[in-house]
Amino acid sequence: MTKRMPPPAGLSVHAKGHEKLKGHLAMLLFAVLIAGSFSFGGLAARHMDAEPLTLWRYMLTIAVMAALAFGVFRVPAVWPRQAWRFLVLGGLIALYMLTMFMALEFTSPVSTGAVFTLMPLLSAAFALPVLGQKTKPGVLAGLVIAAGGAVWVIFRGDVAAILAFDIGAGEMIFFVGVVCHALYVPLIRRFDRGEPAVAFGFWVTAGATA
Repeated sequence: MTKRMPPPAGLSVHAKGHEKLKGHLAMLLFAVLIAGSFSFGGLAARHMDAEPLTLWRYMLTIAVMAALAFGVFRVPAVWPRQAWRFLVLGGLIALYMLTMFMALEFTSPVSTGAVFTLMPLLSAAFALPVLGQKTKPGVLAGLVIAAGGAVWVIFRGDVAAILAFDIGAGEMIFFVGVVCHALYVPLIRRFDRGEPAVAFGFWVTAGATA
């Protein structure tokens, strides 16, 4: 019986490069959607209070996720193991969304977007106790620079305001939500039990709606 030859090393490198490109494109799409959410959220906040707006958003999302998970992808509709995981994750992401809409009643989409830029650095900080994952020095330096730019925008480029910590109510409210979102990211990996992604997303949405 002949041995099967391993694939050429170059092919493996190409595959890894393709996966990295897909990952970067996915993050770019995520950034575009998040940026748009602040602008559309600002428009919606003019016509409805934060609490009902957040609830209606999640009621619509749970219907869409249910159709995808149990209709399109035919995932078995069974009660998940350790359902408390989804209450924790859903609670964190619901607080994020609620504080975003609340903050947009006090401040601009640009300011809330700047506060959100702090999320990757906060998430890296949570990754160490939650996952035992250390951030590489080069990546950490990039996150710190991005956070510095966010602080500059939040304080309107005013050094005196930075030194006096003169920050608006909207930014403070949304910062609480960003902290929740930063903790949510590593907890997704910590709480993963091998469920299909669409089913996992549905149950997180159900927890957020609750």
